[in-house]
Amino acid sequence: LRQEVLSVLGDKECPDYDDLKELKFMDNVLKESHRLFPPVPNISRRTAEGCVLDGVHVPAGIEATATPYCIHRKAEYYDNPNAFFPDRWDQPMKASFSNLVFSQGPRNCIGQRFAQQEQKTVLCHLLRHFEWSTTQTEEELKLLPQLIMKPGGGVHIGFKIRL
Repeated sequence: LRQEVLSVLGDKECPDYDDLKELKFMDNVLKESHRLFPPVPNISRRTAEGCVLDGVHVPAGIEATATPYCIHRKAEYYDNPNAFFPDRWDQPMKASFSNLVFSQGPRNCIGQRFAQQEQKTVLCHLLRHFEWSTTQTEEELKLLPQLIMKPGGGVHIGFKIRL
């Protein structure tokens, strides 16, 4: 990931819009990170009309909730779903609505592109100037599914300045 940043940015300190579009592997890393740890734990919508899902009648006017954390870890949508594998995003998705990080359809996240560009810009800076690591496992994060998914005791990261 750092090699991609150094290759795309060269001597530039801060990426511009065109640079951010060139960071294809970083796109994959962020998509895979969001798939495994979606920032929004639940997405709810009120059904406008009745339908049938997996043989179950869902009437109009009820609140239906999707849980991205669970959907993103289903083997029917993702091979080896609990593994961190950024290159999976180089292939077409098995189901178009199986990635709900920024929701889908007409009510998806209005700030999606801004968030993605901001994340990539910050990562460029971090990768250029720091090495970092953590020893925490996913279980140790003790994820709390509130309005935004967050770790119960924080994320413990060690930073070391690159010389």
